[in-house]
Amino acid sequence: MYSITAFIGEKNIIYNLASKFGNTSKLVILNEEISMIPLTIKALDFINKDDEDVFIVKGYDNLSVKMYSILISYSKINKIGFIEAEYFSGEGSQSAVCFQNGKILTESIKKKNAINKLLKKKLE
Repeated sequence: MYSITAFIGEKNIIYNLASKFGNTSKLVILNEEISMIPLTIKALDFINKDDEDVFIVKGYDNLSVKMYSILISYSKINKIGFIEAEYFSGEGSQSAVCFQNGKILTESIKKKNAINKLLKKKLE
């Protein structure tokens, strides 16, 4: 089984965001410009810890309303995205959303190559 849930974006913005998670997740540098924060169960719990009920954005498995707000806020600094994928024995799905200036720049929910599309948009 393969699964990933992560914030992804320009190295400095992701470094800043990662510092808010304490020891629940680690920064992963993908190249000179792009990094990500894989969101473990511990990190997801930490993000949503103050919420009695966690509401998930329609179409996603792990993107909570609180995480959506974080993305909107950080996108006012620079482009930032969220990815999730889950595969087992070749079957599965992936979703991705990229924000810029507080708005959705691109979004693919449960579509083939959703993460690749986000990465291409992120690098433009």
